[in-house]
Amino acid sequence: MKAVLQSLFLANDGGNPRSCSLFLCNKKLLGSSLQFEIRHKLFKLNFRFYIFVMQIKKLRRLDYKTAIQYAIKGMHLDWYVKNKTLLNLYGRYFWDLELNRATQIIAAYEGDTLAGILLADIKGEDKLRYSPLRVPFIKIVDLIQHVLSLDKSYNDANAKLLKQCSNSSKVDGEIIFLAVNPELQGKGTGSLLLTELERRAKDKRLILYTDDGCNYQFYEHKGFRKAGEETIRYNDFSLRCFLYEKYIS
Repeated sequence: MKAVLQSLFLANDGGNPRSCSLFLCNKKLLGSSLQFEIRHKLFKLNFRFYIFVMQIKKLRRLDYKTAIQYAIKGMHLDWYVKNKTLLNLYGRYFWDLELNRATQIIAAYEGDTLAGILLADIKGEDKLRYSPLRVPFIKIVDLIQHVLSLDKSYNDANAKLLKQCSNSSKVDGEIIFLAVNPELQGKGTGSLLLTELERRAKDKRLILYTDDGCNYQFYEHKGFRKAGEETIRYNDFSLRCFLYEKYIS
């Protein structure tokens, strides 16, 4: 069982939570001396001690809708689609499109709650959950976007970015979806998902597309290099589009 001791919370009997801001990548790092020190301090302060364990598990199909909502919020899809019904349909389109491409599906759970999800498309690997039943819906939305030129600027920008990327022919894979539970932002969920992908994708050169509507600095902190940048006009605002790359050694 892969588990991360993600954070330690101390709460007094009055119910006011206090965080001691610890992040441990493996339970083995919690040595006996540290355990004794924590227990000693808890005893002195008369605090209760809670441990929340985040685990990498197989993605449950019943969590697909939850993943879509995480993407809508985290990727600010409401910037592009204002109508709520259309927004949910676009979220479903985006999820179906990338799920059909995915060769790596990495889900993090905190208990029974989906904490975050990462999808990647690695060359030479099998599509894990491809379904022909999703294809008609994807094609209909693609046709609508093409006729109305809704996504043309963004797609054109991404195509230019790939051309700017040095040795673009040597790209081994792409991170195509990464979304985290908004209530768990800043608790290491994204780091856990990327760490697991890098464990699986050794000796691979990975890329990802993102923009300044997302937390793109996160990728820089994780060792990704900005390989290109394009600015486009989208509706009534400007958007900076980025291509990041990293060789996983």
